[in-house]
Amino acid sequence: MDRVMGRVQRILQTREKGKPRIALDQGEFIEGRGLAGDRLFDLKPEIPVLAVDQRRRLDEAEDEGLCFRRFVETLSVSLEGGLPKAGERLKIGQALFEVSTRRKSCFSECLLVKEKKDCPLREGVVYLKVIASGRVAVGSDIIHLGEETHDQGHGPGKNLSHRQEGNEEEGSSQEDR
Repeated sequence: MDRVMGRVQRILQTREKGKPRIALDQGEFIEGRGLAGDRLFDLKPEIPVLAVDQRRRLDEAEDEGLCFRRFVETLSVSLEGGLPKAGERLKIGQALFEVSTRRKSCFSECLLVKEKKDCPLREGVVYLKVIASGRVAVGSDIIHLGEETHDQGHGPGKNLSHRQEGNEEEGSSQEDR
């Protein structure tokens, strides 16, 4: 069953490595590629999404993790009921996304890892694949459509018959962007 699970709070684009992110009122998300005009448009087509409450934790944290200053989300979102799970489909604005199995990985040299402390990036980041192009604006509802059945090609709302296990990869960082 389709349901609103949140709202887009910010859309951030990085045009040049080392330059500040640009806040957009809206952006065009292109199937299989990412946010048009972003530096990583074809390089890393999975969109990093961070919940606004986790961004606030990053900004206010006393103990700073290795990635806190360099992590760059493309979408900042407010969510009701937690993050979507791998394989679930979301309609945001005019675009359709699928939650990737990719997760934010940690570095062994990070203070938070060494001291076994919680990290807002580990808990609050998901990656989205653009599966149908469309425009997304700040304020767009995030509509949960369910899961896709990959082996039978059925539409949103069906259960996954099998999932690929995700591999741990590094998230987008200022150095990447």
